[in-house]
Amino acid sequence: VLLIIGGLVQIFTSNQVRHHSKPFIKSFAILTISTGIYFTGMSMIDRFSSLIVDLESSSASAERYFMWIDGINQFLRDPLIGRSFELESYGFYPHNIYIESLISVGLIGSFFFFSLILFALVKLKSVIHTERGWVVHLFLTGLIWGAFSGALYTSILLFIGMALIFSAERLKNLE
Repeated sequence: VLLIIGGLVQIFTSNQVRHHSKPFIKSFAILTISTGIYFTGMSMIDRFSSLIVDLESSSASAERYFMWIDGINQFLRDPLIGRSFELESYGFYPHNIYIESLISVGLIGSFFFFSLILFALVKLKSVIHTERGWVVHLFLTGLIWGAFSGALYTSILLFIGMALIFSAERLKNLE
């Protein structure tokens, strides 16, 4: 869904779309986004509205929240160099690549990971309005996905998106 929405945003902001085709594309985009919100939006609203109830009852739906809290606490026990590749209390990764980085390699190692992400965020401004602007959406999808459902070793969208941003900017400089 995020890739589709990102692609539609790219179409809206692209200078390469011919002027007479924009009304059709905008109508198609509005229809697609409306359909997506209808089918997925209600479940997202339900999930967020039931979070407090889930937390109070220790429901399985709130388990990731508890994993993140355990991950932050684990990081705070050994913040400089990290402690483990997994959550000690659960025996597997915390479903959040940023917390996973902090518990695995601490502040020292995570500095490089976060610096790379920050560098890509700075570079995406020079790529977004080019013919290679679609890579920005790939990167941002990976960036958001990693905060809610990812492991570092499966963050393909993030790392490929990041690499494509760096290479797109380099290709732009070569042209």
